[in-house]
Amino acid sequence: MDENSRWSADADELTDAIENQGCELVVLSNGDPDAYALQADIQVTRHVRVVGNPAVLPPIDAGGAIRAFTVGPGGFLELHFVRIRRGRGETRDRQGLEPGMWSTQVVEIRGGAVAVMPGALGSSFVGVTFIAVANTHESVQSAIQSTLDFVGGRVYGGHVFVASGTVTFFGCNFWDTTILLPLTDQITLGGDKLLVAGNAFFTGCTFTSTLLFGNFGGIGFNVRVLGGNAVFTFCVVQAQGVAQSAYGAGHVLFVGGGIMLVTGMDFRFAYPILLFSGIGKFFVGDGVMVFSGVNIESSYPILAAYGAGFDMAVGAGIMVETGVGPTSIGAAPLTRASRARPSSSVLACPPTSVCPPLSTAPRSSSRAKAGSPTTAPGTPSDWAPPSPSFWPLPLPSV
Repeated sequence: MDENSRWSADADELTDAIENQGCELVVLSNGDPDAYALQADIQVTRHVRVVGNPAVLPPIDAGGAIRAFTVGPGGFLELHFVRIRRGRGETRDRQGLEPGMWSTQVVEIRGGAVAVMPGALGSSFVGVTFIAVANTHESVQSAIQSTLDFVGGRVYGGHVFVASGTVTFFGCNFWDTTILLPLTDQITLGGDKLLVAGNAFFTGCTFTSTLLFGNFGGIGFNVRVLGGNAVFTFCVVQAQGVAQSAYGAGHVLFVGGGIMLVTGMDFRFAYPILLFSGIGKFFVGDGVMVFSGVNIESSYPILAAYGAGFDMAVGAGIMVETGVGPTSIGAAPLTRASRARPSSSVLACPPTSVCPPLSTAPRSSSRAKAGSPTTAPGTPSDWAPPSPSFWPLPLPSV
């Protein structure tokens, strides 16, 4: 290797090579699970490439730090073939209107693995596995204690927080497993990724979430876009649990500004017991969301849902659906009533149906009430897409 490259055998050497030695290429040579256990986040202020091993995926454990990497102004981080365990975040006092109750503390995570801060050029991730696992006896005890002490939780981009630049993900995995989530005010804004500004591209990525028991709320439990552009191509999102209570808008994907394009994706959801209150798995608060060639599989043996648009909902902006195939098992078949358009429009054409003609008459100025079925102008009141059994789709494994 030349003078701008280094082999790194532990966390100290990794930090020193990036922050002090000015290395552009750092190769992780140690497969020991504890070799790269960080006690503080690594600051990236220039172009840095960290390379692991596709056969081993050397682990970078940020459990003892706020996060693994902070990409600052002028910085660009490349990560290839590594595993990153999410950081612990930081504990702060409650602010503003946050309820005091019995505790004044909140655990906040803002980019548990990587935070791309304002002024940064971006990041690139290839074959990276992002991990957040709480499946031990100690983690259950901690959740019970946090419940008794009423310690709140705030997640702003559970794995990656982006406020600037262009970020790309190729062949990455986002893995979240929790036995018990504290039964307190747990609020999530982008459980895996929060895009505030810039661009994000996901290709061939898998998002897996397993929460056995818990209560949580928020906006965009997988990905939330508040500005910029997000593009998903040939990705899979799967979520499962035993008994959950969830509330908020955009249970899976949320667009509050900017553009989100979703192509060739598969969504799989399996919850034996689910209480959901809110607006849609996929919600557009503002901006544009486009679905093309998407399959949605849902299994809810026991389901109680309240709100507007259990699957798709638009508060403002535009949602376009082309070739979207929904399948529901254990719940009522999908009908037009499950897609709400409080102040804009959704044009949904199942793959084997013909959309009804749309009238050119001006639209009523009244807004649809939450939870009430809505239809496009000129659409017969009894029109609904064909039964999910009309086209062949695979059944999810429960």
